[in-house]
Amino acid sequence: MQANYERPQPPARLHAHCYVNPSAQAHKPIISSIPQRSNPRTLGHHHPPVSCPASGGDSNLAPLDIQTPIRFDNRYFQNLLTQRGLLHSDQELFNGGSQDALVRSYSNNNASFNRDFAAAMVRMGNIDQPLDGY
Repeated sequence: MQANYERPQPPARLHAHCYVNPSAQAHKPIISSIPQRSNPRTLGHHHPPVSCPASGGDSNLAPLDIQTPIRFDNRYFQNLLTQRGLLHSDQELFNGGSQDALVRSYSNNNASFNRDFAAAMVRMGNIDQPLDGY
């Protein structure tokens, strides 16, 4: 499969949800420090509280897409359109900024999302030296 490099390349964040399930341990500080002015429908508030209890449960995982958590599809982007991103950083992809058009496109066209995801995986696989901070 050859990637189409003529098209603008979406940022990796638009694809990361497909293979990342945030752990409770990693996101407790983020979720507990959400500003009060944030939209209460976002940031995990529509997920059951047991996903990220106040104490313990540090190895719990929460899917970024609760409607189709084990299916590879574009439901994540549809959730963003209705302000139902799990994490604040997810919802920032659809907040009136430059990525809104891609979120709309992916939410309406699963084939386009799949094609771009595959191209992004090929590009990441071709990175000679990972950026690991060392």
